[in-house]
Amino acid sequence: MADKSIAQLNEAEKVYSDDLFVLNQSGSAKKLSGNTLKNWLLEIAESLGGISKIEKVSTSGLKDTYRIYYAKDGTTTDFTVTNGAKGDKGDNSYVWIRYTGQEPTESSHSFGTTPDNWMGIYAGNSATAPTDYKQYAWFQIKGEKGDTGDAASVTNKSVTYQIGASGTTAPSGSWLQAVPTVPQGQFLWTKTDVTFNTGDTITWYCVSRMGIDGTGAVSTVCGVDPDSSGNVPLTGADIPQSSDDPTSISTAISGKQPKITASGLLKGNGSGGVSAAVAGTDYQSPVKSATVTLSASAWSNNAQTVSVSNVTTGSLVTVAPVPTSRKAYLEADVYCSAQGAGTLTFVCEDVPSVNLDVNIQIINK
Repeated sequence: MADKSIAQLNEAEKVYSDDLFVLNQSGSAKKLSGNTLKNWLLEIAESLGGISKIEKVSTSGLKDTYRIYYAKDGTTTDFTVTNGAKGDKGDNSYVWIRYTGQEPTESSHSFGTTPDNWMGIYAGNSATAPTDYKQYAWFQIKGEKGDTGDAASVTNKSVTYQIGASGTTAPSGSWLQAVPTVPQGQFLWTKTDVTFNTGDTITWYCVSRMGIDGTGAVSTVCGVDPDSSGNVPLTGADIPQSSDDPTSISTAISGKQPKITASGLLKGNGSGGVSAAVAGTDYQSPVKSATVTLSASAWSNNAQTVSVSNVTTGSLVTVAPVPTSRKAYLEADVYCSAQGAGTLTFVCEDVPSVNLDVNIQIINK
């Protein structure tokens, strides 16, 4: 039976004669048997009509005071028990794991933290990993490198064929040793089985489709037979007029542009006519390019106007930051808000802290 403290007395349903209660007397631990305690309590209880209850009434440090209530007249008896002091805190336990390439010996016992063939385990009170290999229990966790295995070789190869209606799902019928005659539009499946000396077998498939016959060669075109070379010599008169256009092909061909016998510069007038062009005059709508810099110090009320040659109020203008300015340009939410004769105005949500280079394309109408 385990030793019991006096503090457990009030919780005990029964006290046995072989129970031992630990007391403190003159600084030394003493043990009181359950039989002696029981006889003492019975002697007192019998003279006072029995005990109605026992309860702890106070605690001071290690001392607990208990009170016995007697049933006869309600009188009480107090007694004090001094409990044992709290023991010292136990040492911490640590586990350290180290590795080495071979079993450590007195002459060769270097080890570290990189996993290797041997693993050492330390379990103890050292807060740091011991450097003495003898403090570890060593286990071999990786065996020696095995012999090179035999190379695999092909022991058998079989090629068989089957006709199928699908080009994605292999047919389920019998496979043939010879290539069958495949109907138009059907698929020829080729199955190859390869067996190795290991007993393993791999299978792969190849599929191809038999083409459908064409509609045959053309015999005539617009009633004209081909010549000996297979070409059909057609003239405008051979081609009938369209139901959408009553003009015959021959008539349309006869109305072609007369042969040009002179050359010069012409310009359109926008109404289908042409007139002589003046040499050196640019009649196109050229695309002009420019690059401007939006200075970080030139922003005023989140706006900045820069000069750009070739810009007019009617120009089609596109702007885009150069790659090195793209991030700052987008973060500041910069865009072109207005244009004038030779100027562009930019606005931003947040004034950028760096200069921004912007590519400009100008299309003049």
